Amino acid sequence: METVKIRFYREDPEAQIPEIAYNGSSGAFDIRATRTVMIPAHGRAEVPNGLRIMIPRGYYTKFAAKSGMYFKKNVQPYEGLIDFGYTGELACMMVNNSDEDVIIEKGQKYCQMEVFKIPEYEVEEASFEEFEAYKNNPNNTRKDGGFGSSGI
Repeated sequence: METVKIRFYREDPEAQIPEIAYNGSSGAFDIRATRTVMIPAHGRAEVPNGLRIMIPRGYYTKFAAKSGMYFKKNVQPYEGLIDFGYTGELACMMVNNSDEDVIIEKGQKYCQMEVFKIPEYEVEEASFEEFEAYKNNPNNTRKDGGFGSSGI
């Protein structure tokens, strides 16, 4: 297994370097708040964590929901990618989908950060004939099915 070194700079002296709760699991880092923030019902708020990140070339990260926050409080991060070379604070925009205000306490784990390898790929234009052959391939069962095409 390849080892990828993700480094964090603590801009806020009270920031906590992220950790993985269960070593060998998904590899998502738990992110903690550096101050208490109230997220209004059906609203959003930026939750600071006082960290900056050093991502190796060829990788990117993104925020993901902590299952407890999502299932118990109906709060999740606005998902955005953090590319190699970004040097700003990793503050995360949290979205509250519930009918009640939610408080994120200072020091609380509020989201996770996942690391992904960027695949090598090429983008090319396809001809009409190539697309029709792809679309009509019997192994392509989805076809033009859009939102809800496999059921709700």
